[in-house]
Amino acid sequence: MVSCRVKVVADRVWCFKCLAFGHMGRDCKRPDRSGCCWMCGEVGYKAAACTATNEARMAFTRALDGHVETDRVERPMEGDETSG
Repeated sequence: MVSCRVKVVADRVWCFKCLAFGHMGRDCKRPDRSGCCWMCGEVGYKAAACTATNEARMAFTRALDGHVETDRVERPMEGDETSG
C-alpha cells in the first residue's frame, strides 16, 4: 500500500485573457494571451498540440505567478516526504 500526504489547494481565480492567476479577464490589464497555448505560452497552437518540455511549461507557469526564473532547484519543505 502506498500513502502520501496531500495538500488541498483552494480554487484560484484564473484569467483566460493573460493566463495568470489572481484576477478575471474583465479586470485584466496585462497583455492578451488568449491565443496562446496555456501550457507553455507559445503562439500558434493550443495546449492539446503542445510539445514543450516540462521545464519550459514550469518556467511559463512560474512567470505567470510572478516568480523569478532561476537555476535553483526547487526543494521540498522540511519534513515533507515526497519520495519513498
